[in-house]
Amino acid sequence: MEILERIPWAAKNSVFARLGEIAEVANMNEKQRRRYDKDLKILRDSKNILDYSREEGFNQGRAEGRAEGRAEGRAEGRAEGRAEAMRETAINLKEAGLDIQFISKTTGLTEEEINALPLP
Repeated sequence: MEILERIPWAAKNSVFARLGEIAEVANMNEKQRRRYDKDLKILRDSKNILDYSREEGFNQGRAEGRAEGRAEGRAEGRAEGRAEAMRETAINLKEAGLDIQFISKTTGLTEEEINALPLP
């Protein structure tokens, strides 16, 4: 009892509330107890189903997000690779002394982009 007197009032309330719940269950007759146990099982099963569904949904969404991210990354990488290849081709053609308009038609770069390319 001395420990109970040292517990803050809010904690005492939760302790007494829990004790009240335990007392209610302890005072149930057989029929009430079976019904209580059945309802408690349904509640726990429902919570487990919900938790499992959330976890599965999270994992599925994460997997789909990763796959989508990889696809986008590959597409960006390919586009950057093609652009870099065109710039290198333009540099080589410019270094060979070919006409800027011809280089532009061949690589798809604008004349301004070609003029801005550094020569090695």
